[in-house]
Amino acid sequence: MCESLSVGVHTYRHVIRLVTILAAQAFGAPRIVIVEVDDSRLSVAKQLGANEIIKVSINLQVRLVGMDYHEMIVPLTPATVGEVDVVGIFRYKNTWSLYLEFLRRGKIDGKPLIS
Repeated sequence: MCESLSVGVHTYRHVIRLVTILAAQAFGAPRIVIVEVDDSRLSVAKQLGANEIIKVSINLQVRLVGMDYHEMIVPLTPATVGEVDVVGIFRYKNTWSLYLEFLRRGKIDGKPLIS
């Protein structure tokens, strides 16, 4: 779980996803709003402490965290028109010590993510 949540700590610096709810809480975010296309992830987001959850259509905007395919096609014209920022995030970067400090201080509780 340390590796997964360390990814969340790094990702929080760029985008918000389910695992990063814990990182957002650890950073002291006063309010966490999760926008998602999947009902089950919205349910987990609420359980993890999101203040508000919003279901949206997959046609609006989808963020990718992690590695999926070697190559992907990105529709740049709609991204340009919508002024969408594209930021590459590869797992984690310089977050292990910060994440371990969050664990030590009790700012992150990874237990709800263990099944």
